[in-house]
Amino acid sequence: MVFPGERKTSVISRYTVDIVLSVFTSFSIVYALTYTMKFDYHPFIIFLSVLLAVLICLIIFLNRLTTIITIISAGVAACSWLLYLAWNKLFPGLANSFTGYVSWLYDYSNGSVEINEIYRDYTFILLVAGLSLAIYLFTIKRLNFPMVLSTGMSIFVIQWVMEYAINYLSFYLFVFLSVLYYLKHIYIKKRLKTGNDYTAPASFMINILPLCAVIFIFSFAIPKSESPVEWEWLDRQINKIYDFMND
Repeated sequence: MVFPGERKTSVISRYTVDIVLSVFTSFSIVYALTYTMKFDYHPFIIFLSVLLAVLICLIIFLNRLTTIITIISAGVAACSWLLYLAWNKLFPGLANSFTGYVSWLYDYSNGSVEINEIYRDYTFILLVAGLSLAIYLFTIKRLNFPMVLSTGMSIFVIQWVMEYAINYLSFYLFVFLSVLYYLKHIYIKKRLKTGNDYTAPASFMINILPLCAVIFIFSFAIPKSESPVEWEWLDRQINKIYDFMND
């Protein structure tokens, strides 16, 4: 989306900020899922994989021509692959492999089988490719804040309800990014409605980073309690933080 009267440098800056946010959003969700599934990938490897996936999406959807070329190339490659499988009568083996993978994924999710490194890598690639593409479409191509928020929070809520292992770095990072996306969502709605161009979207995102950073740090600063949040407990935590800030 290009706003009326927006300069080229502003567009480039905005897309740069959008790409960074998209990469970190994808990372937060992919890392959360791989952590729950006990895939022992280093966070840096996950981040680089997500970064590569987002950059590929950027190239594919750069303009209509690149999208058409990608679709045609993918179609030709898929048809060639299917012809190769048919010519060499490999469909039964492929079907068995797919069935074996689905069966392993189901059993592994239930904790009845050990990890399979090959299937683990397949799952990781699917997570990175699928989630990075979806997040790119709903954050860069066309921002859909409700979709991003509901999808991410659904994952963390399910993890909490099912008592799965939760990576709190991923959770807090996603909350931090959700605040950014919410403010951006409101900003875009206001700008499209009023046509006000007093500040560029990229500048707006950079200016609100300190506020979101404070919220992010504050979420870590509040001591954790095993009990549900109660007013009396919350008062004690706020008083502790107040006393700490005034020491």
